Amino acid sequence: MLPPLSRGALAQQMAAARSRIGLSIRRAAAIAEVPASTAQGWLEGRHLPTPSLMPQFMTLLRALQLVTVQNETAWAEALDRMRRSSIVAESPYVGLRPYATTESSLFVGRERSLEELLDACSRTRPPRIVMVVGASGAGKSSLLAAGLIGRGTAPDGPLSHLNPVQSTVRDLLGWKTPTEATLLVVDQFEELQQLEATEAGELVDTLCRLPDHVTCVIGLNANAVGTVLRQERLAPFLASPVLVGPLTTAEYRQIIEVPARHHGRAVSTELTHVLIRDLHQYGYPDPGIVLPLLSNTLKRCWNAASGETLTTSDYLASGGLWTSLNDEAEAVWQDLSAQDRPLVRRLMLSLVVVDANRLLRRSIPFGSLSSQMVPVAEAFIASRLLTHSEDHLTITHEALLTRWHRLRGWVEQEEATLLVGRRIHMATKLWDEGGRAPEGLMPVEAEMWQSWARAEDAPVISKNEHEFIDASLALGRAHEEEQENRLKHTRRQRRTALGIATVAVVLAVVAAFLGIHSAALTQQANTAARAARAQQLALVSDQIRNTDPNEAAQLAVAAHRLEENPRTRSTVIESAGGTAPLRINGAAGNTMVAVAPGSDIVLRGDSQGNLAVWRDGNLKSEPELVETDGGQLFAVQPVLRDGRYLVIVAGQRTASVWDLTTSARKLGEWAVAGVTSYSAAWQGTVALIGNLHGEVQRIDLTNPERPEVRTPLLTGEDVAVTALTATPDLIVASASRNRLALFDSAGTALPDFQVPGQVMSLDVSEDGKEILAGSSASKALLLEVSGTALRTNHEFLMKSGVHAVRHLGDQVALGGSQGEVVIANRTGEITERRPLRSVVTSISRGSAGLLTGTAEGTLSLWPPLPTLLRTNGVKIHDIRRMGGKTIITTADGPRVLDSTAPGSPELTVPTSPGGGGYLPHVASDVTGSTLATQSRDGKVVLLRLAGSGYETEQVIDETTTVVDLVLSPDGRRLAIGHRSQVGYDIYQRGSTGWEPTGTLHAWPGGLVFNSDGTLVAAMSADGTGYVVAAVTDSSPEILAEAGLPDRVVPSAFEFSPSGLLAVGALNGGVSIIDLSDPTKPHATAQVFDAHASLERLRFSPDGNHLLATSVEGDLWVWERTGETPALSLHIEHPSASIAGADLVDGQLLLALSDNTAVAWPGNAAAAAADLCSRLGDPLTSQEWAQLAPGVPFMNGCS
Repeated sequence: MLPPLSRGALAQQMAAARSRIGLSIRRAAAIAEVPASTAQGWLEGRHLPTPSLMPQFMTLLRALQLVTVQNETAWAEALDRMRRSSIVAESPYVGLRPYATTESSLFVGRERSLEELLDACSRTRPPRIVMVVGASGAGKSSLLAAGLIGRGTAPDGPLSHLNPVQSTVRDLLGWKTPTEATLLVVDQFEELQQLEATEAGELVDTLCRLPDHVTCVIGLNANAVGTVLRQERLAPFLASPVLVGPLTTAEYRQIIEVPARHHGRAVSTELTHVLIRDLHQYGYPDPGIVLPLLSNTLKRCWNAASGETLTTSDYLASGGLWTSLNDEAEAVWQDLSAQDRPLVRRLMLSLVVVDANRLLRRSIPFGSLSSQMVPVAEAFIASRLLTHSEDHLTITHEALLTRWHRLRGWVEQEEATLLVGRRIHMATKLWDEGGRAPEGLMPVEAEMWQSWARAEDAPVISKNEHEFIDASLALGRAHEEEQENRLKHTRRQRRTALGIATVAVVLAVVAAFLGIHSAALTQQANTAARAARAQQLALVSDQIRNTDPNEAAQLAVAAHRLEENPRTRSTVIESAGGTAPLRINGAAGNTMVAVAPGSDIVLRGDSQGNLAVWRDGNLKSEPELVETDGGQLFAVQPVLRDGRYLVIVAGQRTASVWDLTTSARKLGEWAVAGVTSYSAAWQGTVALIGNLHGEVQRIDLTNPERPEVRTPLLTGEDVAVTALTATPDLIVASASRNRLALFDSAGTALPDFQVPGQVMSLDVSEDGKEILAGSSASKALLLEVSGTALRTNHEFLMKSGVHAVRHLGDQVALGGSQGEVVIANRTGEITERRPLRSVVTSISRGSAGLLTGTAEGTLSLWPPLPTLLRTNGVKIHDIRRMGGKTIITTADGPRVLDSTAPGSPELTVPTSPGGGGYLPHVASDVTGSTLATQSRDGKVVLLRLAGSGYETEQVIDETTTVVDLVLSPDGRRLAIGHRSQVGYDIYQRGSTGWEPTGTLHAWPGGLVFNSDGTLVAAMSADGTGYVVAAVTDSSPEILAEAGLPDRVVPSAFEFSPSGLLAVGALNGGVSIIDLSDPTKPHATAQVFDAHASLERLRFSPDGNHLLATSVEGDLWVWERTGETPALSLHIEHPSASIAGADLVDGQLLLALSDNTAVAWPGNAAAAAADLCSRLGDPLTSQEWAQLAPGVPFMNGCS
């Protein structure tokens, strides 16, 4: 065989040869007479043999049948060349394609999923079918090829006894079962939906009849789970799939760094940090979206690099992570024909909406595309820029909206058109969710909308939206006809009345009748108008919540006051649970807000030279106004020193220091005529004031009554000192672009510090060890201070120039020119966002929360978010309040808060047996004093409350993987369900511990105990219905087995305190089951509001409310006011999915996909009252007219 040209090719040849002859690593080590670790390094391509080990390596190559006597010299020369050039030429990153079976050494980061998959293959009982489920692009194909086959079936792998066979869905139809032990791998199983019904049936027959010596692994796109569930014989295999889900930061770090090491290069620590930061730029990274981009970006970075280390410069030279989207989109656009390219514009504009000043994604039905547009969409789907899911089409990632320059240009040209589309979309949604009631229609606007939709270049709208427009037009015509008929009727009555004018009594009766009839019609019209206005206000509130949460909250309160219905209740709760700030309006222009450390006094300097002072920090009170006569103010810098409250004020006509200790008193004015002062800072008792001519004035106020002027500092250029800050040893001034001027405490100039762009804002940490700098280059820098030296610790990338910064200790607050404040931790991970409409000019922190000022003149106070727990990268799955304890299920097991104690302190949970940690299985009794969870090594761990934490009560060893744990409310019984195995093992708590009492014949797809633990409901063994069983001290006894109406598949179960059973289904329906006679369960009511598969059901402790979370991340709440529960709330979190929820003591507890657990108001009236107490200045009539045209002006809070 010819010698390879690179280390990568060498590794591939050795792997193929090793697989062909079945050579294990230990055997290879024995042949070469080297340690096993050395042989493994050779075989995986991690390192080459040293010259002294060349004879042993050649022996191994001969054993692999790669080297012969004839080509031994050529191989030796090739290895020598590789050794001299340790860097492998080809990239170890595969770009957009998946890893192949021969690239197993490069496939990293999915070890958790691979271990679970190998374990499932080893333990699965006949029929041996394992489902692997994940989003498109999440790495399923790589896991199956490089992981399962490449590693699992390698000679020393756990599945080495199996012969791997890869097959497509269609190839399975004619597949002949081999006689030897086989691993059958079927990727992209979603292609099942492309088969005819008879073909699909044949394929299911083939899979369900696989002999015992065949283990089948199926890769399935998460969007196609419903297709498989409709195949009744395959549905049970989805009860416990191997999920290819989110990755941890450590796993992303492996994906970034390990492949490069295999090919001879390192990845710099700075580059890893930048990549991790960029991955989190749009929230917690979805592997299905970012993994292909990350691999493609690293491939280009590798090709751009020239040294032995991949650096940040290489990364930036290759375009960065999200910039690659523009290249990919342009490539797809360029590949289309000239006649297809105009269709791209129409398609993309159909998939976006303009929300105030933000661009958002929307989905459209795939079936609404014309035949000409389908191949255009498919081209973008193939490049993963668009996603086709559940017959809907959407832009795959938000980043495309800002990174594809062509799309941005189209949006700017068609912004007015997009605003019309947004209004149609939202109005249709409200109408549809409201049961398509007539009061949700908008006949006045419908004619304009119809003309807009019929235009050739109009964005595509859905069937529902067409129906909404048609229904609105029909309603308008009906109103016109009714009005005309009423006018005709009135005219006839008038003529009749005139004809019998002599009969006074009759005339009076007719008049009375007409008055009553008119009043009834007027009342009906007023009611309909109020409902329509409330819907309109709720619609606009939802539209603007992500851009102006205060205005959104005010509209939500007004909508709820006009009419209380599920939409208005939900809108006001979503606003109350979000980021709505208190706002104080002021004069448009620079708004500088400041609070001195250690003080409650809030200051605001405005564009008219006024300084507003709130001495108690209460922004709802009238401030004390100080007229500085300084023109527009650019800096307000307070300090509390020696019991005196001093403030530097810098502006167009002022460079002054004021004493605000009691009443406002100017201590001195140092402004130079015609010279604007732009920045200010304190260094001890010295006031520093920077002006527009590159000068920093210094005024010593050691004695405030006798200020002394020191020699000014000169930055060396006649440019504005845009920002100032200081430590006891160092003064930092931003002068010209790309530099910070530094001075020591004596005023001696030090060497400049280089920075990107023009620094617009500076802030120093309270301990003086760090400086935060905001730059016009869309960056912020965290600088470490060591005496008079600076060093960059971290860079934060922003979407726009950073005009305001505030160092918050463990976090930083960054205000951009596009009107948003981002709060991030020290590693760059964004933890919170504060949306604003205009340029952020200042940020400060008071005792009540974060304060911001904007160029619109608005001062905003942002109270802390109602966060119960933030897990810093660990996924949160569920939340419950049990007996005063908030039990939060995380990917690392239980976290428990004591909700009865001030501050809700966290209760301790003992480390798991063996110390490996816990899995996300957590069950609790009704008091929260007993918990059941599972350790990562498979043990079921029972915990009991003892003092300020939990202690281990008992450990139950399990031999198979647990997929479900359920405790009875009374804490006496435990049910354990296992992966791919029918039956729940039932345990009972006795005087000597937990003992098994029997097995419930049910599929582990959901189980629930009633309040006293005597009854249990669970998914039936065939996965198509449910069973009801009596639970006693002996084995459970099935009393009844039933199906849901229309034979839908159940997905969630819950008992009410009174004993009613609620069963959720994959179609989003909920059935209420009467179990007064457990042997004859029957449905008494059904609700179908959710329209999406339900994951969890939960009754409130009083049983008056039923909560459901759906796979789409929404929360639905029904109120039990009659036999059929009535929809009360539909909560859609603006930026995260809701994984679990509970409603206790008027609080709505939510477990969110952004790794937080929060508490929102659960009652709309209480939410509205809460908002009204903290919203500040109400909307003006002008603002109202812009936001809600046609709706009479009102203040929802008065």
